[in-house]
Amino acid sequence: MKSILDVKHGHEADVVIDFIGKDYAQFNLQVAVVDGRIAQVGAMSGGKLDAGLDISLVINKRIRWEGTRLRNRSLKYQSKLRDLLVETALPRFVDGTFNVAIEREFSWNAQEAHALTESNQLKGNIICKVD
Repeated sequence: MKSILDVKHGHEADVVIDFIGKDYAQFNLQVAVVDGRIAQVGAMSGGKLDAGLDISLVINKRIRWEGTRLRNRSLKYQSKLRDLLVETALPRFVDGTFNVAIEREFSWNAQEAHALTESNQLKGNIICKVD
């Protein structure tokens, strides 16, 4: 299983977008660069962090950890955000400036994909292909 450090050849991440929450909180702080950002957009593993979380990394690396949720935003706001993503981020995925960590690829009906997702052991995305 690859981590962000494997994918980025030992380099830390400028921006971490986290949908998982509790299980990845410490890891996110470790892989964020100095002056990096963590965008917390979900908490699938829970929102209450374990005792022992080393928040000194937030201070020492000057990390900005922000939370957001789209569910309670207006459709107009969500549409504007989508348009901004298409205009600014998608071209960077195409030209290779941004890359996406891929954990594993499965066929569309893969029970293994569900099991891997439920294990909370992912360090990248799962791709399910329609056969």
